[in-house]
Amino acid sequence: LSREEEKLYQFLVKRGTHANRDQIQESCKFESDQVLSQAINGLIQKSRLELFHQGSNLVFRAIAETDLAAHQILADLPHEEALVYQSVDRAGDNGIWMGTIRRETSLAAPKLKKALKALQLKKLIKSFKSFGSKSKLLYIKFDLQPNKKLCGGVFWDLTTNTYDVAFVNILKQFFSGKISSKIHATAEELRQDYITELREPGLAQVDLELEDVQKIINILIYDGDVEPVITSSGDTTMYKPSYLVLPELKIAEVPCIRCPVAKNCSDTGDITPELCVYFQKWLDF
Repeated sequence: LSREEEKLYQFLVKRGTHANRDQIQESCKFESDQVLSQAINGLIQKSRLELFHQGSNLVFRAIAETDLAAHQILADLPHEEALVYQSVDRAGDNGIWMGTIRRETSLAAPKLKKALKALQLKKLIKSFKSFGSKSKLLYIKFDLQPNKKLCGGVFWDLTTNTYDVAFVNILKQFFSGKISSKIHATAEELRQDYITELREPGLAQVDLELEDVQKIINILIYDGDVEPVITSSGDTTMYKPSYLVLPELKIAEVPCIRCPVAKNCSDTGDITPELCVYFQKWLDF
């Protein structure tokens, strides 16, 4: 920045709000209106200043250092792409549907599709499918991750749109091993182990909340690998290895799964679990 540009920029930053030419000149005392105009134009070209109308007057406001990157992106984009990018940016990690972008920007569908494609090629935005509505594409800034509520949680793989069994199995093995080595461990201790040993070194790409860790612990409990222990104070739950041997239920062999009249089965009538010979044979097995 030139000396005049720096003076104007620092004045507006300290002011914290907009100012018109008279207010700027009164405080900064530039040599002439021409020097002030040159400083204003220089800051606008460098994306350090924005201007807008307030009534019949033009007013100016400094763009904060933290917002410079976003404003620079907008400055380098064609008008229609900039409008679309701003809509996506405002949506945050909730994403935004194409129909909503169209209402906000008033762009015709062909121009909107062209802008969306261009922004994706520039890796400024990306699309994902909502877990609750898999046929609807949502758009989000490229460097953001979708809100967990929209994508089925951390255990849902957005690339395949399926439950991430491999990731769950890795976590089960990791937490089970930690509980076995520590003898007793809380959910928060397991979460910290995950952060230190898997997340921070980059071996895992997902941030786990306490509730996510608890879901994996619950699976380990159902599998009979760990069991909860309540501390003497009663306000903390710890987990220890379980040596309980659960019976193999062979769920896949339940006759009900392939029974041709299962839809007619009920508590009363001719077709009931109590009268089913195949069901009894399975229980006896």
